[in-house]
Amino acid sequence: MKGVWITALDGPDKATAQVQTLMGGLRTYGLDGNGHFWTDDLKNMAWMVTREKLEDKNTALCVILGSKASLEPKSIRYGLSLLTLGMRAARGYGFPVVVLDTGDGIDPATLPGPLRGAEVLSFSGPPWGAKLAARAGTPVKPLETGYRIDVFAQTSIGVWLEIGPTEGIVWEGAMAGVTGGGIDFHAVGPAGRLPEKATLEYPLQGLTLKLGEKDYTAWAVKNRLDGASSYFVRLTGEPEGLVFGPFEAGDDAGMFVVDF
Repeated sequence: MKGVWITALDGPDKATAQVQTLMGGLRTYGLDGNGHFWTDDLKNMAWMVTREKLEDKNTALCVILGSKASLEPKSIRYGLSLLTLGMRAARGYGFPVVVLDTGDGIDPATLPGPLRGAEVLSFSGPPWGAKLAARAGTPVKPLETGYRIDVFAQTSIGVWLEIGPTEGIVWEGAMAGVTGGGIDFHAVGPAGRLPEKATLEYPLQGLTLKLGEKDYTAWAVKNRLDGASSYFVRLTGEPEGLVFGPFEAGDDAGMFVVDF
């Protein structure tokens, strides 16, 4: 039986009945619903528990249950962004995510950047059970991005982002910057794990970038990266957005931007 992981953004007092209805509807279509009530605790990285569940190969679909109001707090948006980045790194960028709107309308364009590709369905509108069953039963199609991004997080080491090019692409240097937060350490090493030591080529700190109306503080290196090597940066605070990509003498034309 295929599994569906449910993240209810509202607490048990408000969302218990909704979760029960959702799980009953999933059973009707032969799906095994499981999940949790979201814990808004960035300090203790509570979102990491959810990532572990979504990495389970038996989980075929992620459902986020909530309203426009429950998606407004900055800390929740940031936690969901980190969770989604890690989930897609583990399961592929095409892994299906559905947002079930329990309120008066969620505009997909207002979702945290990593969730922008999620389908938004009304929990009180037309039957959603068949659509969820179809999403869970559809094979994940690989999506080419040109980049890799993953998250490493523990209370003892903080939150680190791993970025780099996909297989067959080479970056002559790398840069990462944030707005609304900061970076306090960076490293380069083999993909897939935090390096124990690193040699940085022409490291730069505190670069200022302006993209649109937002200012980003960025760090960079000139190390050559390929599909087997990555650039790692440690984040501080609660960033509201990220810019990253190859570092080409200050040219931001090849940068990727993600709003949280």
